[in-house]
Amino acid sequence: MLTPLEIQTTKFATAPLGYKKAEVDQFMAEFLKDYEFLYKGSAESNERIKSLSKMLESYKGMEDTMKNTLVVAQSSAEQLTSSARSEADTIIAEAKQKSKEIIAKANENLAELTAEYEALKKEISMFIIRTKAELEVQVKGLDNSYEKLQNMENSK
Repeated sequence: MLTPLEIQTTKFATAPLGYKKAEVDQFMAEFLKDYEFLYKGSAESNERIKSLSKMLESYKGMEDTMKNTLVVAQSSAEQLTSSARSEADTIIAEAKQKSKEIIAKANENLAELTAEYEALKKEISMFIIRTKAELEVQVKGLDNSYEKLQNMENSK
């Protein structure tokens, strides 16, 4: 691509019956002015494109980094969730086992207390029967003694 300086410094040879030099010079001046404007704009656009391309590459790198970070975070979250579920399942299983053990022990204690209660009830019942029998024997003995005493008083 020609630069504005190359266009400005270009000289044409003159020939007989050629173009009018003043018109060509005027056209060249206008052309040079427009071309210089377009050339600078093109250079600025090229610089802007390079800058934007660099930014785009940077953003693509950041996007890749974010994607990788997101994948790692998602994987970590899934592992953490899985670990928490596993731990929760273990805690629940342990709690169920402990509750079964507590219930079994409580049932054992209940059975022992029930057996003890029944034994005490039986002992009390036996005690009452024996005491009642002994008291009946005592009452009969007292009745007999009273009768003898009455008989002795009547015989006098």
